Amino acid sequence: MSMIDYPQQDLPTDIWMNTRNGEKMIRPDVKGRIEGLVGKILTENFINPRGWYEGLLMGSSIASQFYTPETDVDVKIVIDFPRFQRNNPDFGNMSKEELTVALINIIKKYKDVYTVGADRPLDFFFIPMDRINQDEVLAHFDSLYNITLNTWIVRPRMVDIKDYDRDKVVSEGEDMATEWAEKWDLDIGRIQRKFSDFDHIREYLRSMPPEEKKRYRKQAETIQSDLEKEIDELTEDRQEIKELRRKAYDEFADDIDSYYGYINALPDVIQMKMLTLWGYMKIVKEIGDFGEEISSRTL
Repeated sequence: MSMIDYPQQDLPTDIWMNTRNGEKMIRPDVKGRIEGLVGKILTENFINPRGWYEGLLMGSSIASQFYTPETDVDVKIVIDFPRFQRNNPDFGNMSKEELTVALINIIKKYKDVYTVGADRPLDFFFIPMDRINQDEVLAHFDSLYNITLNTWIVRPRMVDIKDYDRDKVVSEGEDMATEWAEKWDLDIGRIQRKFSDFDHIREYLRSMPPEEKKRYRKQAETIQSDLEKEIDELTEDRQEIKELRRKAYDEFADDIDSYYGYINALPDVIQMKMLTLWGYMKIVKEIGDFGEEISSRTL
């Protein structure tokens, strides 16, 4: 759920409909399409889904007032991990952490492949069944809907948009994000310069005679080492941002009422959202991936 978006009057009508008693319910065509696609995905990749598949959940921005025409639909596929492993021998000996990584790698190839409603991209995630029954986990959601049972687990908190002060919600986290962004502007510029130096001397080393190559190799190694260190520090910064967001969910805030009661309005959550909106989280990740490639380059 993205509190940096401006609130709409109601939940998106291409996904939700009103029932006779005034409740919101997922549109039957949307429910049918999601269930059909998930069934297709599970049978394409795994053995005997009926033996471990527990249902579907939907939350995040699409189940709130805070969405845009481009907001995607996050679908959580609930599975029983032990029964999954018993039915799928290829995954049977994996630890829970290894299994989680394996499932992420499989499901991410379906990201934004399918659409629903007004051509909203679908994004799928696996979630262990035991987590859904934990109060501390449910407390992380500002809204959560059980697609399979057509019922709300956590009903969306609605605000009157006439009384909603977005600056009050966003300003603290945005200021924190700005400090990171200004630091990263300098860090990324410095990394760019060092990479140019490294690339420059590396090209010359290829054509130098042996006696000259020995002379400049040490200089090239120093530049490479400094570059790798800079990239590692930048990557650690990004991980710290993600960790601060996770801690915000786990620890909450004593003054959460000042953020209209939304978990996703806490400053450390907004901070990461703003850095994502501005493109920094993606850029830093790409630089980190590039750093691994630099480490493998020979001089």
